[in-house]
Amino acid sequence: TGLSNVVSDYSNLGMGVIIKSCNNCSAVHNTIYNSYRDGIEVTTARQSCGGVSCTANNVFIDGNTIYNTSHKATNGPGFTVIQSYDGGSGCIFLKSQGTGSISGGKIINNMCRGDYNPSTTAPAQGIYIDSNIPNVVIANNSISRVSGNGIWSTSNLPITIRNNAISNVGVYNIFLQPNVSYVHSNN
Repeated sequence: TGLSNVVSDYSNLGMGVIIKSCNNCSAVHNTIYNSYRDGIEVTTARQSCGGVSCTANNVFIDGNTIYNTSHKATNGPGFTVIQSYDGGSGCIFLKSQGTGSISGGKIINNMCRGDYNPSTTAPAQGIYIDSNIPNVVIANNSISRVSGNGIWSTSNLPITIRNNAISNVGVYNIFLQPNVSYVHSNN
């Protein structure tokens, strides 16, 4: 559980907070900024649970302030730019990997503000839900100034999206897959 931390590090090429294969875990009241990838990532990476099918169920992400994610990094003047995920990162990212699975989760009361500039940041989403993750609730979040979608779900499984304030995003406020079962209100 990550609780009330401040995470900022231009030399960190990773996420602000990562929750790997952890059931009933939470990231609450953190301030995360200037990361090179996701602000908060929930993942089922196999290396974190001995190579078996991993799970990260019922994750709770609440009251976090996340801004200026997905920065580009260089190895020094004149060296190649290292980009973070090209469009596949975000302030908050739920990502199922390999044979792992994520089910259920609440992403509520978070503030996500982007700082998209093509010369210094890679494209990013506000809240990104990867494929095959059901029963996620995304509510009462504020998302602005991200280069991609405010909320993007590539899952065809049930999702609830309500009472989110989304403005000045680069693509769509909310982008869902066709035929997804969802509740979408007051956004």
